[in-house]
Amino acid sequence: MRVPFMFVSDIHAPFHDKACIELVLEYIRRYKPGRLVLGGDILDIYTISSYNRGNLNGPKWLKDELVTTEKEVIKPIYEVSKQANRNVKIDWIEGNHEDRLSNRLLPDLTKSGLGAIFSLIPSIPEFFKLKERGITYHKSKRGNANFKLTKHLTCMHGDRGGINPARMQYANFGASLLMGHSHKQSTFSIKLGSGDHHIALCAGHLGEEPSYVDLHNWTLGFIAGWIETETGEFGAWHETIVRKDKTYNLYSTIGHLKATLKSGKYVVTGSKLT
Repeated sequence: MRVPFMFVSDIHAPFHDKACIELVLEYIRRYKPGRLVLGGDILDIYTISSYNRGNLNGPKWLKDELVTTEKEVIKPIYEVSKQANRNVKIDWIEGNHEDRLSNRLLPDLTKSGLGAIFSLIPSIPEFFKLKERGITYHKSKRGNANFKLTKHLTCMHGDRGGINPARMQYANFGASLLMGHSHKQSTFSIKLGSGDHHIALCAGHLGEEPSYVDLHNWTLGFIAGWIETETGEFGAWHETIVRKDKTYNLYSTIGHLKATLKSGKYVVTGSKLT
């Protein structure tokens, strides 16, 4: 059976781009994925980051970050996905930003003699009620959480960058993969001596325009595709969002979506996805 899927990564809530989220939600409504992968760095965890130097107009408390992420990102994505396809299976891969909560906060509190406080802080699966929602959380064990979407395709957050992060990640992993992390859409494909083909795709990101970077080559977007549940075969492609001023366009091979600001909220219109 052929099942449509989406791989959405690097939202970095509460620094998410609201227009991009609306485009993703509308894409879900129309594409009706049976598998949805949240590819890591869905939260920023800015409040406990060593990069928190007051250079962003961000939240002051960790709880505020979590509450905003639930209200504006996790709950809408979960509810719209279930409305579009009641049988959808959702996976959430832990990224390096989610990892800050367990692997950075605990050592800092312990060093300060406050380690016992950590037990009072809910984990990401606990706070977002992932078990109750049927969302599988893939926790990092050695710095790069991953799982197999099919026997031929692995989903991961990734830990490589450079000009072509997909190629760099493939060189490290050696099999077909979908990844995030670098905020750059990129592709790498290769035919092996055995005749097998491998492909690697990096998803891009869905965050707001960074105020702390003057020039960057980040790409707004995500990955969509299909998987064959019996054979493990798959197809995957980039969906790129083009932002210009306050108008966003998603030019897809299966349709066109446009987000425009009206009365303080982004409204999505466009052709039907088929």
